Amino acid sequence: MSHGPVAHAINWWTWDPARSPMGWFLLDFALFVALLAYFAAKPLRQALAERHNTLRRAVTQAAASHAKATTEQQLWSQKLAGLDGEIRDLENESRVDGEAEVARMLADAESRATQIRHESRAQAEQELRRAHEFLRQRTLAEVLKMAQDVAAKAITEDDQSRLLEAAGASLPKLPHRMSRGEHP
Repeated sequence: MSHGPVAHAINWWTWDPARSPMGWFLLDFALFVALLAYFAAKPLRQALAERHNTLRRAVTQAAASHAKATTEQQLWSQKLAGLDGEIRDLENESRVDGEAEVARMLADAESRATQIRHESRAQAEQELRRAHEFLRQRTLAEVLKMAQDVAAKAITEDDQSRLLEAAGASLPKLPHRMSRGEHP
């Protein structure tokens, strides 16, 4: 007996427990694929069409969003380009306003300084008049005191009596009862 490779023939249609029928398996598989294609083709076609439509809408929306974003980007670019000019204009306007404010403040300060100078002069003149008046009164008081001192030293008791008599003689004569302090 020879022990070489044994060629096995393919069992196509017979139901043999040792060897399965390949023909029936192929026919069964073809029938399964046909039924699957028959029953699943329509829902699968609908699902694919739906998916296609969804993707198409998404692409359309993305294109619209892109166009809108591009337009807004251009608008903002233009605004930013104009912003430098606006900033320069605002700086110039602020500088002019600031210079006008400084000029106004300087004019106000000058006016206030002039007013303060006039008030100071008036107050100094008034203080000077008060000082002159004080010195005049002080001088008069000193002169009177000196005169009293000189008179007190120079006038004797005889001189005082004579001066009192002369002063009494020059006064008008009052009725007697008034001279005693009585009232009429």
